[in-house]
Amino acid sequence: MMELKDVYEDLTTICKDWFKHMFFSVTFVKKNGEVRKMLCKLDCKIWDGKPTTNGGSLNWNPTERGYLHVIDCVIGEWRFVNFQTIQKIRFGKKDYHFNNFNHFLHFMMVIDNLHKLDELRDEGELEEFNPTTFKSVMGKNVDDDSDDFDDKHYTTNYVEGKIIGDC
Repeated sequence: MMELKDVYEDLTTICKDWFKHMFFSVTFVKKNGEVRKMLCKLDCKIWDGKPTTNGGSLNWNPTERGYLHVIDCVIGEWRFVNFQTIQKIRFGKKDYHFNNFNHFLHFMMVIDNLHKLDELRDEGELEEFNPTTFKSVMGKNVDDDSDDFDDKHYTTNYVEGKIIGDC
């Protein structure tokens, strides 16, 4: 079982891969219970300040405690977003709403897997779906016209003969 700090580190990495250096907005609940909506970036090249909220250096690791370290693009200061209280993310002209932390966590895992598939496709390691090849990988005879194999049900891609997912 993963420790929670490892989950937070993975979430931070996924966010960095997904948002890159682009703007996104996030709605979350602050420590005092107030709901905050913030336009932010993960890294801002024009910001020369230190990545802290009080001007000094941090003596703790925000990621290990479940915070995403961002810059508030409206006021130009560093802020922390609590992963546990994220309610909504707006990115790429789309809104993503979350009921709770588990919902957010599962969504981010899907985003991570989609990025990995994109990388495989870009590197030429992911072949396009071929029903004939898929049937042979699944142990079905290609010429078998029996109705027990539904072509429409499977939309799986494979890498080097290994099944990597199905619908």
